[in-house]
Amino acid sequence: MVRTLRLSELQAAVKAEVQEISGPSAFRSRMLALGITPRSPVQILRRMPMGGPIEIEVRGTRLALRIKDAEQITVTVRA
Repeated sequence: MVRTLRLSELQAAVKAEVQEISGPSAFRSRMLALGITPRSPVQILRRMPMGGPIEIEVRGTRLALRIKDAEQITVTVRA
C-alpha cells in the first residue's frame, strides 16, 4: 500500500520518497540545490515545538525546513 502526503504531515522516523516539489520556481530550485529531488529518500528526524521548523534527513544530510516549505513537498510512504 502506498500513501501520498505532504512532507509536513509525515510522522517522525517514517521513511518516505519525495514525489513532487510545488511552489514558485525559485523555491523549487532551492530545494533541488539542497538535494531534495524527486525519488530521493527523506525522513523527519524531529519537530520543533510550537510550529517551528522540522529537521529532516535527505541523502545523508540533515536540514531544517520551515513547515510552510515542507507543505509544498509531496512524498509517498510504502507500508
